[in-house]
Amino acid sequence: MIRRQAGWDGLTTNQGAFQKLFALRPENVSVCAVWAGDLDPEDPNVEFQWSTKRFLELIPAIAAAKLRLSHDFELLRELTYERNTHRWAKETRHVCVVEGCNAVFSTAAGLRTYRYREHQALESEEAKQADKVSKTCRYCGKTYARKDTSVRHEKTCSSNPDREAPSANQPISKRRRTVDPTQVPILSGGAVKSYEALTEEEAPGLPRINIDSPTFYRGERFCRYPGCEFTTRHAKPSALRLHYKNRHRGFMFPIFSTTVAKAIEAEHEQGLFWLSTCVFRGKVEGNPPVVSSR
Repeated sequence: MIRRQAGWDGLTTNQGAFQKLFALRPENVSVCAVWAGDLDPEDPNVEFQWSTKRFLELIPAIAAAKLRLSHDFELLRELTYERNTHRWAKETRHVCVVEGCNAVFSTAAGLRTYRYREHQALESEEAKQADKVSKTCRYCGKTYARKDTSVRHEKTCSSNPDREAPSANQPISKRRRTVDPTQVPILSGGAVKSYEALTEEEAPGLPRINIDSPTFYRGERFCRYPGCEFTTRHAKPSALRLHYKNRHRGFMFPIFSTTVAKAIEAEHEQGLFWLSTCVFRGKVEGNPPVVSSR
């Protein structure tokens, strides 16, 4: 109360700030002299008023109390964040490394999408090359869309001296068929390779969509947006849909029904065959086949 009347604002506890604000006030000169080191409060030859001595004792205590409150406040914020964080976020290792962000995700794909959307962070060429190498067979040089497919192929690769022979009782339909990425999209006898057999190296040859009036087909796995250099084969339609939405300004890939009439299914198959034919011919052959509905 005494110091409030003498000019102290009741809030400032920093000694340097106090000196700058109140050094010119005569009633505060002795306090500022102590904090500046010109006076020793323990010197018996130096006399202080009772209020000044009490003030010198209380201000450091108030400063310490404010420091403890600040620490408790930060701890409370951390506990609040922990309480409001999803369980998967606590267990994940996919953390955004952009300074000041620290967003967490349950999948690497989710993190890549977030970084591209929020920070415009694209993968470096070195990272892309390293990812491609990890999906390439060490023995024959074939490249696959997924790393686990490459690892599975290496075990039975004909160039692998320690290859594992496929189990005799394994159903044919369960065995993985591999495609040489250097092979042109044509089969023996001059038949065009099916769309499902196209590789990532052949994807740039696919005809681009008309943004104003796009035509899509059930079973597409490659992006056909004009100018897009992303050639990865998506494992499922939802992944391709997410790619269109995040990388091409919200452009939407349609959601197709899981079951369609045979006639409509035939139209979509004809569209996929048209795509692979364009890759084989090296040019767009006519207009894209029209489908009745999705």
